[in-house]
Amino acid sequence: AEIHLDRGNANKIMGRLLFKIKDLVELVAIGGGSADNAIPREAFAIVKTNHKNEIENYLNELLTELKKEYQFSDPGIDMQIEDLDSKHDKVLSHSMFDRYLNLINLVPNGPLKITNELNLVILSNNPGVVKITDNKLKLTCAPRSSIKSLLHDFADKMEQLGSITGFEVEKTAFYPGWEYAKESPIRDICMDTFKDIFGKEAEVKAVHAGLECGFIMEKVPGLDAISFGPDMFNLHSPDEHLSIGSTERTYELLNEVIRRIK
Repeated sequence: AEIHLDRGNANKIMGRLLFKIKDLVELVAIGGGSADNAIPREAFAIVKTNHKNEIENYLNELLTELKKEYQFSDPGIDMQIEDLDSKHDKVLSHSMFDRYLNLINLVPNGPLKITNELNLVILSNNPGVVKITDNKLKLTCAPRSSIKSLLHDFADKMEQLGSITGFEVEKTAFYPGWEYAKESPIRDICMDTFKDIFGKEAEVKAVHAGLECGFIMEKVPGLDAISFGPDMFNLHSPDEHLSIGSTERTYELLNEVIRRIK
């Protein structure tokens, strides 16, 4: 649910650097990200080169640009170069290297469509994981949308991008859409219960995230559903944590809502 915060995507940033230095290096290995639904915080590339000083200049220039571009969302952004002792004889072909750069630099990233009514992201994509396995270079993305037709249209566009860049596209694990309901009896009950227990109005938010409700509602058409839970922070990152006090309050609210709808 942090796709709207303009976080830096390490895979996209690495692609940006490699495009600048592609004529100075041979690519040995590349990787980035740990999960397709988490914005990648780190990425690496191993290259062979005789132009270290030139590459360092390009990196420092790009890092200066990035610190300005992400001064509010990622003020601690950093890039480093280090020498490796090991020798690497195998490198990716120039053709594969160029095709990958076209793919990673052209693939859509972040919010792609926003609804005016709710000022909410309703279509996004996260190029989450880059890795080489079995001599195959693979990019795994996580597109999301609350509207099924937008998601399928995006998948079609990804097939076109794959065709243009020479990559095979495999579509798996679609998240069913869950559109915001203007009228919801269960939401009204939950809000009334919240006010009775805690003495203040509940805040209702529509968020851009993958939730189980979408899967359930797809199987039960017409189902009225809401989703609520404890305060959680830095989701899908090593700093992820939740509030214990909020968890206790969530449990109390859930028990009372169930009692009222019996």
